[in-house]
Amino acid sequence: MHLPQKPLVPVALATLVLAGGIASAAPASAAPALAPTVLTCQGSETDSYSPALTNTPTTVAVTSRAQHTCLGLSSPAVTKAAIAFPITQTGYSCTSVLRSGDGSSVIDWGGGRTSTFRFSGVVNVADGTLVTTQTGTIASGLFAGSVAVRVITGPQLGVLECAGQGVSVRTGTSVLTVGGLG
Repeated sequence: MHLPQKPLVPVALATLVLAGGIASAAPASAAPALAPTVLTCQGSETDSYSPALTNTPTTVAVTSRAQHTCLGLSSPAVTKAAIAFPITQTGYSCTSVLRSGDGSSVIDWGGGRTSTFRFSGVVNVADGTLVTTQTGTIASGLFAGSVAVRVITGPQLGVLECAGQGVSVRTGTSVLTVGGLG
């Protein structure tokens, strides 16, 4: 599966200059360095809809819950991340999940540590797979000021389900990456 990616920023090559017995590194250009990855978290997400999503727009209570296992070089050490947020959507239907937009969520790292992740979300559909990419920054809490990206991948909602009794639960994978300071 091909996930949307940002173009890579070229990294300047350093040239070693020896002058009078002193070695120094001089950058070949002034290109900005990429923020190093501090933490990568992988897990699953479950979205619940009440009442079930159909093709008819209505007011729907949406609850999203994601559980992740994390690896990285963070300090303090983080081994898990949980994201849970309820929201009530008006005029929501099966096609509404295809909307892109801005949002925020609270990430619970465990041990009383949290972060607020503010993002811009983009939704893409390809080969029956719905991919939501949330790109933004950690606005407050642990890792404040760091860049972050979350990619949620799951099946596209079924046409027959949406035309019939509706979709009450949708599951998929979630990958959260936190970089250095933005």
